[in-house]
Amino acid sequence: MRILRSLRSKLKARRDRWESLCRKCGVCCYAKEGGFLHIVIHMNKPCEYFDKRTKLCKIYEERFRICRYCGKVRLYHALFSRCLPDTCGYVEHYRRWRLVRGAEIKR
Repeated sequence: MRILRSLRSKLKARRDRWESLCRKCGVCCYAKEGGFLHIVIHMNKPCEYFDKRTKLCKIYEERFRICRYCGKVRLYHALFSRCLPDTCGYVEHYRRWRLVRGAEIKR
């Protein structure tokens, strides 16, 4: 039982560290379009659950179950995905090189 509790606390600590990288900018909550080499983020088309004033998700804890467009930002995305801009906290922390350009933001 002690081992299970220890594993849970380590997983929670890891999840908390990952979440702390997020700057709560909300860019990942806007509509994206494009292909392999070029992605455009449309800042005039937010997710229906995104609160523009607070820049937070209204259904954060249940977002993956409720919103079909919401996906987890994983290490792979931080390293290689063009869907995140260079100003994203995950990107800045993990993508030390600039071989992969981030998404272009259209206001």
